[in-house]
Amino acid sequence: MSSYKLTKMTSLQEVLSFLMDEGDIDDATLSRETGIPASSISRMRLNTEANPTAATLRPIAKYFSISISQLLGDEDISKDRLPGHQNPSQFTSARMPLINWDNVFDWIHGNLKFMTDKPVKWLSTEKNRYRYIRTCFKKGINDYY
Repeated sequence: MSSYKLTKMTSLQEVLSFLMDEGDIDDATLSRETGIPASSISRMRLNTEANPTAATLRPIAKYFSISISQLLGDEDISKDRLPGHQNPSQFTSARMPLINWDNVFDWIHGNLKFMTDKPVKWLSTEKNRYRYIRTCFKKGINDYY
């Protein structure tokens, strides 16, 4: 996984490649999550002359929780943004951070400051499984066995 890049990204190709590397996702995964064909995503990442429509850019920007202008490299991505943060709420999968036991309590209660201290690896899973795991931790794992 990439660490947060502080240099200015000035093209769709740079921004999209960075966000996908940061989130450890490939063209097929982003395609499933957004409904944009994998071939279009690949073309945007590899072709500096790619000129996608707003209808193509909108779901990708929404997935990464950024504006279309930020996706195109016209505006900087906020330095306060949590690296690897996506907005999978409208999609069928969810992303869980791979964290150590010391941070589980903070993660359950939404205190995500620990995630800005160092790069976090992410795991994609089904949304229902994500909810189940979080509920297990909230109620106490022993209640489920």
